[in-house]
Amino acid sequence: MKKTLLTGGLATLLLLGACSSEEPEAAEESVEEESVEENSNEEKTEEANTEAETEESETVERDENSSEVKAMENGAFEIQMAKVEIKDTKILPPGEYSDTGKDRLVVFYDVTSKVTPEEAGETEVSPLMVWTATVEATQETPDTIQDLNVGSVPMDEEYDKYLDTQMSVIKKDKTVENVTVYELENRENPVILKATQGFGGQDLGQMEIDVTE
Repeated sequence: MKKTLLTGGLATLLLLGACSSEEPEAAEESVEEESVEENSNEEKTEEANTEAETEESETVERDENSSEVKAMENGAFEIQMAKVEIKDTKILPPGEYSDTGKDRLVVFYDVTSKVTPEEAGETEVSPLMVWTATVEATQETPDTIQDLNVGSVPMDEEYDKYLDTQMSVIKKDKTVENVTVYELENRENPVILKATQGFGGQDLGQMEIDVTE
């Protein structure tokens, strides 16, 4: 009977000893797991910081590009991707190519691309696109300030060359001529051509065109 008790007691001691010898290993494994997790979190934090720094540097670079934008002066202005220069204007009386009965203002202008087609990406630098995106024409009436409707370019030999290239992509540092036609509300008030850096973008000034003559 005593032998049995001693044997049971010895087994209990051995079991306790085995348990106590396993606990440090489990503790070590737990510490290692926590260390790995901390390292992983630190790596993720560093990656996030790196991405944030990259985005910030890209933003700064884009902001620096805005220095290439120039306000309108003597009918010329610049956006980030192109230069625009108004060269001349002309008044057309109502004719066979206009069924509105209104006089028309023809604006002759040049567009010079400042970027390659690859640099422009999805933004197409063509004469018509650049003008449409950057210039708004208005004229006062007795009661309102009216946005002028775009009219049709006359279908005759004088204007054929503009129709052929108005949608063409312009190469970097190359210049293409174009025209835009507006239907006038009256001949008493000037037309105001207001330039911006794209739709709703930075105000780049305006030009007043006398249509009374």
